[in-house]
Amino acid sequence: MDKVWPRLVHEYARAELLPAYVGAVAVWIVSTPFRRIAGAFLLQVWRVLRLNGGMWFEIAARYQEVFQNRELRQLRGPAYAYALWSALFAVPVQVLRDGEVEYGRYGRMHRSWWLAGQVTLGEYGPELLVRAVRSLGRYGRASGEACLLTGRRVFAVMHGVGWLLLLLLSLAIHVPMAIYGLMEFSLCGTVGVVALVAALNALNYLLKWTSFGLETTVAIGCMGLLTHGWPLGDGDGRLRKMAPHFVVGSVWDSVLQQADDRDRSESASLLRLQEPDVEELEDYQAALDDPYPNEWTPCFDEASTDRK
Repeated sequence: MDKVWPRLVHEYARAELLPAYVGAVAVWIVSTPFRRIAGAFLLQVWRVLRLNGGMWFEIAARYQEVFQNRELRQLRGPAYAYALWSALFAVPVQVLRDGEVEYGRYGRMHRSWWLAGQVTLGEYGPELLVRAVRSLGRYGRASGEACLLTGRRVFAVMHGVGWLLLLLLSLAIHVPMAIYGLMEFSLCGTVGVVALVAALNALNYLLKWTSFGLETTVAIGCMGLLTHGWPLGDGDGRLRKMAPHFVVGSVWDSVLQQADDRDRSESASLLRLQEPDVEELEDYQAALDDPYPNEWTPCFDEASTDRK
């Protein structure tokens, strides 16, 4: 373990891999809308698959019981074929009637299909198509909204970079001004600063302390001009808002406002995607009321008697 850990650190904790790690985190954050939509879609797919799988497993088990029925095996010829054909429709009807609470409206739809193919193909089919198109439309619309929300996140990142550059510019302007202001305060005004610079230049000329005397003098002069000239151009107060504390406050307010707006927009988009579709076709309600209340159920004694 003592050898493995340094090796892992050497392999994966390298500076050249830092952009890749930062990029992966950025992609994870930016792709949040798509991941939420994918999670909602997979949840709905799993619910539908589980519902259909349980229903068809129960129907298959009932078919197996019918095939093993002793009375059915005693039938021959047309009576046997008729019993099998009747069981083909009666078994799903029985399963769906017994599991009406479990399968709900979806089970009643299948029961109506087995009872009357015309009702299913003529009335539930259009409803199914409308629901499918509406669902696809919702996911398509949500995907479009996710693209817009992702663009907003990218714009927020770029906006943050802009704020950072503005803060650096503000510091580059105000830090020299603060240093010069401290010098003036320590030396009792501009005259003291000029006297100190003149004295230092004279001593440097005589003693040859450094070769950067001229550059230092010019830098101090520029700092003085900036310090005294900056307020002169701030007639409307705009330059004052470039102070670092103003910039930091604006950045904080902007980040909070954008994050709040972004969360509200993404939550609203996800709620619109997940809201239930409660519309029903009026004509299909007749099928739910069981138009064939006295449907035939497998009774093999009757089948053998009727077909003799």
